[in-house]
This record gives sequence, structure tokens and C-alpha cells, in this order.
Amino acid sequence: MATTPLEMLPAEERDLGFGSKVLQETRARFLNRDGSFNVARENLPFLRSLSLYHAMLNAPLWAFYAALFGAYALLNLLFAVGYLLCGPGSLHGSTALTPGERFLEAFFFSVQTLATIGYGQLSPAGAAANSLVAVEALVGLLGVAFATGLSFARFSRPLAHILYSRHAIIGPYRGMNGLMFRIINERRNQLIEVKTAAGCASWNRSPSSAAR
Repeated sequence: MATTPLEMLPAEERDLGFGSKVLQETRARFLNRDGSFNVARENLPFLRSLSLYHAMLNAPLWAFYAALFGAYALLNLLFAVGYLLCGPGSLHGSTALTPGERFLEAFFFSVQTLATIGYGQLSPAGAAANSLVAVEALVGLLGVAFATGLSFARFSRPLAHILYSRHAIIGPYRGMNGLMFRIINERRNQLIEVKTAAGCASWNRSPSSAAR
């Protein structure tokens, strides 16, 4: 995750949320505007830092369904090409005359096989086509389970939509001074046994360096 220099942000977004002292010490945010940590991971292999499951869980809704539909279309295209490579007689009951019509028949036959739908007009012929159908049927079952599990995991996660006051104050609280701000539930539902946590970042200086 790349850091964004503060001088490139609008004036209202330059406040780090940790006071003016931190603003003088660093030119990047501790936390991003969405609450995620502003961390840059370098010198790591791409596959080592990639988590497909968490990427799909945290992706925007449009990106999530775009990835699902893209994978669905790509699988059907690949299997349609596979049926065409099996030969002209690999699909029994085909009425296509041109290469384009044969490809469309193979594509929609792949759609029916992937979804385990059979209309009876087309059927595989030969060992190669039947083997490809067996593989595609298994891929379809696993794909449905994968997509269903991801969708359920996304919609079953409790997401808190909390609004907080723009300004915080320091005032007396239980015999001491406390940093106080107000929060409210953005949704109309009722929150029961709410627990919140606030973090504080500060600079710890040593003779050799400063750490946060």
C-alpha cells in the first residue's frame, strides 16, 4: 500500500488525526481515510503477500461481482475452445454451419454443462468431449461452492457504520484530563453491548533515532 504525501492532499484532509506535533514529524498518514493502516510492504514476492480470500472479502461490491462474472465468462470461453479442439463431431446434435456458429454452440453448451443444465439438444460425443464434460462439471460444482462461500462471508460480516465528530476536545474526566469525541450509529438499527477502541500514536525519541 503506497503512502500519499500530505502536500498532495486537499487542505481538509491534511490533518492526520493525531495532532499538529505528528504533522511536523512525518509527511505521511498513520491511518488511511478508510481506517486501514498506511503501510508500504517492500521487497516481498507478489504471491507471498497476496491473499486472494481477503482480497475478495475486502474488494468493493462492484469489483467482487466483476471478478466473479469475469471468471465465469473466462471459464466458459476456455471450455468452448476445448470442445472445438475435440473436433467437428464432438457435439452430437449440432446444427452449426459456420465457425462462428460452432463456437457459439460450444460456448452455450459449456454454460449448460458448467451449471449442470441439460436441454437434450446437444450432447458430447467421443472420449475427448466426454472427458472435458466431466472436468467441467467438477469445476462448476467447485466454482458454485467457492462463489457461494465468498458471498455468504461478505454479507454475514458485521460492519459498523460509525460517524464521529470532526473535532475532539481535552477536558476533565474522572479526576483527570481525557481526550473526548462523540460517535453515533449511522444506521437505524440498535447496537447492543457496543465495544469500541481508540488508538494513540506518539513519538518515542532516543539519542540515535525517533520511532513511532
